[in-house]
Amino acid sequence: MTEHDEKVFGLIKHGGAIASSATGSILGLLTGGPIGAVLGGAVGAALDSVIDELAERELSRREKVRVGGTAAYAIDFVRERLKRGDVPREDGFFVKGESGSSPAEEIFDGVLVKAKSDHEERKARFYGRLFANVAFDPECSRAEANYLLHLMDGLTFLQLALVSLFSNASDFPQLPTDDYERKPIHFELLNSLAATFELYQNGILRLRKPGDKSGEVILDIGEIRPAHMTLSATGKRLFELAGLAAIGESSDLQTLADLLASTASITGAVVLEKEALLRNK
Repeated sequence: MTEHDEKVFGLIKHGGAIASSATGSILGLLTGGPIGAVLGGAVGAALDSVIDELAERELSRREKVRVGGTAAYAIDFVRERLKRGDVPREDGFFVKGESGSSPAEEIFDGVLVKAKSDHEERKARFYGRLFANVAFDPECSRAEANYLLHLMDGLTFLQLALVSLFSNASDFPQLPTDDYERKPIHFELLNSLAATFELYQNGILRLRKPGDKSGEVILDIGEIRPAHMTLSATGKRLFELAGLAAIGESSDLQTLADLLASTASITGAVVLEKEALLRNK
């Protein structure tokens, strides 16, 4: 193994702190040679090129953990799709342009750079899944991929969980059908409602009229009706390409749904009045 290959190996190894199963699998894979040679094809070459470059950059210990973990997830997800017989896109996504890099390398570099600076390390898995799915989806343009990456960077893990929750709100019958105005709520619920409202403002969520496909306008967090929240077209793409359904594999969504259905005593609670200062007029 060359000195450079050892740097790549070491970077991936650091990722074991947040992606232990994927990292162990990838480290075993790398004993057979560089990533590009082991995976083969254009997608392997793109992964290899970007990770090679990142391995040469000056990174803090925690940044190595985030970059290594995200890279391990991305490689593992790509390998998973290749094993299923899926074919990487053939629309020029992996072709280098005048800048010397391909759209695939641009997106993967963006994924690793965003993950490097993101303190919420639970998001690493979804950054990795985003690249892997984009690499196999010719319907996802370069612009859309960069926009979804931009959205992910600005969202907290709580908000990713909310996107997963509202992808099918009917799975959670405890979600309230009415709004929160003039109701006492505790601060944890207040924060979750604020996160939901921000997703609405960013065009990721919409409020569906009961019995109607059209949407309603929400002017403040008190007007949120969880049972009727749904994903916009952009929200659906984010949910699908970032693999956010995986959040539902844990108890996180059930806990979140219970929180949105919770009430509080007046003591220590906030009452959302109709004239709330948060109203966006």
